[in-house]
Amino acid sequence: AMSQGLPVIYSKGQGVDGQFDEGKVGYHVDSENPIDIKESIKSILKNYDEISMNCVKLCSKFCWRKIENKYKKIYDDVIKQNVQFP
Repeated sequence: AMSQGLPVIYSKGQGVDGQFDEGKVGYHVDSENPIDIKESIKSILKNYDEISMNCVKLCSKFCWRKIENKYKKIYDDVIKQNVQFP
C-alpha cells in the first residue's frame, strides 16, 4: 500500500506500529474500536497529500535489497569478531 502512496491504518502493537512516527504514513488503531478507526480515517483525509508522499518516500525501509544488506553486514560483523555460539 505504501509503495503506491496509500496511507495505512494498522493495529496498535502489530506490524508497522512503531516503525514510523504516528501520522507520518498513517495511524494505529484499536482494531475492535470503530470510532478509533473512523477518527484515523478522518485524520488521514485532512492530510492525505502529505501522508501519501511520506508513504512513497518511506516505504524503501522495507526494500528487500536494503534488508539483505543489513543482514549481510550483521553476518559479516559476527564473522569478523569470531563470535562463538553454544
